[in-house]
Amino acid sequence: MEIMNGRLSILEQIGRGGMAEVFRAKLKGIGGFEKIVAVKRILPSFARDPAFRDQFLAEAKLSAQLTHPNIVSVFEVGIENETPFMILEWIDGFNLKELMNHHCDEGKQISIPVACEIAIQIARALQYAHSFLSPENKQ
Repeated sequence: MEIMNGRLSILEQIGRGGMAEVFRAKLKGIGGFEKIVAVKRILPSFARDPAFRDQFLAEAKLSAQLTHPNIVSVFEVGIENETPFMILEWIDGFNLKELMNHHCDEGKQISIPVACEIAIQIARALQYAHSFLSPENKQ
């Protein structure tokens, strides 16, 4: 599937939640520019509901202001066929669920030091996000 006048090619779905789905995609530009990105879009069943659209766009607006090594960057927000979407930084590798499933499948546990480091990095991102003040709210 292509959106944004063919500038964005959806390659595969990588996740789906209660309100949105996430895809791996290729963003194309002039001169042969190509970049792998993630695309998060509101589920079509919620796309026409103004409350869900507003919630999704508020998340996009706030997320775009966050700059932290443990939080993916938002590159762009748009609407295609009345469905809002965000273009996000692509992080290649395992997500936490895949890491846990892999260890479980192997009959192993994640080591305590690794689990603690993961928890610390998550806590740092959450602390940053929860204490974030937008530039217009800073005094």
